Amino acid sequence: MDPDRPKKRIEGAQQFCRIRGYISTLRKQGIPVLDALKQVFMKTPILPAL
Repeated sequence: MDPDRPKKRIEGAQQFCRIRGYISTLRKQGIPVLDALKQVFMKTPILPAL
């Protein structure tokens, strides 16, 4: 078993939660999710209000 596997799982779970939280916030604020994700990959992310 790879000794780094648990660490990678934790990092993957944290990344998943961060993305899911971003999408959830976009939806709550009525911001189109696909448009916002496109902006993320173009390095000009839409930053929802906190």
